[in-house]
Amino acid sequence: MGEVRSLCVVLVWWVVWCGEAWCGSPSVTYIESRWGDFFMAENRSVVRTAAFLVLPTTNLCTCKTQCMASGKCQAWSLVETSPGVSECWLASQGPVVYGTTLDTTTVTTTTPNTNATYFFRKDSVTGIYGTYTWQADGLLYLTMSKLVRGTFSQAKSFCAAIPGHRLGIYKTVIQQTFITALTAGTGDVWFVDLSKNGSNPAVWGDGTLYQSTQLDPNLLRTNDQTIFNVYALYQGHIQDFGSTSSVFVQCQVNPRGVDW
Repeated sequence: MGEVRSLCVVLVWWVVWCGEAWCGSPSVTYIESRWGDFFMAENRSVVRTAAFLVLPTTNLCTCKTQCMASGKCQAWSLVETSPGVSECWLASQGPVVYGTTLDTTTVTTTTPNTNATYFFRKDSVTGIYGTYTWQADGLLYLTMSKLVRGTFSQAKSFCAAIPGHRLGIYKTVIQQTFITALTAGTGDVWFVDLSKNGSNPAVWGDGTLYQSTQLDPNLLRTNDQTIFNVYALYQGHIQDFGSTSSVFVQCQVNPRGVDW
């Protein structure tokens, strides 16, 4: 019981410290725990049909304890089903179920729900195919194994299906250092959320023009003005690339609420 109370204190402390007082607006809350680290996303829930167990509950900490006690829970939601009445929905899988090819077999197990809070274990995302790493820009990166590949739209949809995650968008000198190192001297290709948009040769997925960032203009290479409409990290540069090619995948996460 003491361990459960400690977990509840840690959870509340993290939400207040990182979610409001210090870290601005994180894309998702990251919580370190002796039972395994996990993420928290507001206004989302487990897909009801994906829940293997639904239990009456009273608060976030009780719901977390119910997940721990189940033995197979990987994600859980506190859902207010009516005023003053809540349920804990437990799922045996994380937010996405996928294979080595991010095609139509990828299944999303979470959905928007304004009456819910959604939690998922970090390990439920990585499985045997991914690794989370903090970088010097203050962001957390989910790098999928090179066994996992996807087209541009598949990679973007995969990242977006995980609450608080997105396909990589890069704007700073610090980021330039490690994205060039990722592919320098290799034949590896990693999609980024950069595309051609009309008269603008390179626009990031959040609408920022490449030319308005801190990135070196010479980092960007446009090889084909008509056929290639998206970009990827390749040979130490950001180069236009075929959107239907199947390449490696890396997602960004912003638990600290840094400017991204």
